[in-house]
Amino acid sequence: MKFLAVVLSSSMLVACGGGGSDAPASSTPASSTPASSTPGSSTPGSSPPAVSPASAELAKYEGAWQENCDDHSMRLTKTFIATGSNTFSVATKEEYFANAGCTGAVVATGSYGVPDENVQYAPALEASVTMLTGENITADVNPATSVYVAGATFTFTGSGVVGSTYVPATTLTPAVTSARIEYADGGYFVTPPHSVLNGQTTYGALLLRNDELLALVPISGLTNSYKVNHQYVR
Repeated sequence: MKFLAVVLSSSMLVACGGGGSDAPASSTPASSTPASSTPGSSTPGSSPPAVSPASAELAKYEGAWQENCDDHSMRLTKTFIATGSNTFSVATKEEYFANAGCTGAVVATGSYGVPDENVQYAPALEASVTMLTGENITADVNPATSVYVAGATFTFTGSGVVGSTYVPATTLTPAVTSARIEYADGGYFVTPPHSVLNGQTTYGALLLRNDELLALVPISGLTNSYKVNHQYVR
């Protein structure tokens, strides 16, 4: 099942899949095109409105949430902006830092340039949740239906972007983009493919627990049962 990009993505599904490697900066990807030189360290729609239309139950999800530093120096941010009492738009942003541990200057930023998901949440229901540790808990979660913004393409900008690649869609696979990003220590990272969004729908749920936002995916074959796919903090 596809992850709910709203913070459940395999974009992480689409926007942040695993993969990549550190290697000497002299190595060059087999296929690359010149990177854009246009600045782009921010994602449109990244600030909540002054007066939120979100319901009291869902307002706790609004704002920017970050994952821990991933791989060499990438940090993913998901920004939730209420568009109605139970609907949100979600913008994805990846920031790549010059030094390991997400320290130093931001040398590259990746985003769709627009909020990339529209999400509708259902009232809370009691569910079984399997944590990343394997522990099972019972908690009230908000089920969600997420629709990707058709045609949105992930792009990279910044001084560390040495090249980007685009692979057209086929009858079996969507179009994807990726980039080579160089770090201050001479290493580089080739990002995993980021799909050009096609308007697909995904399902999942959110749970706020101990000040962490937990992105959940359904467990196939079980009713009201989820497992944690990603966790975020403010």
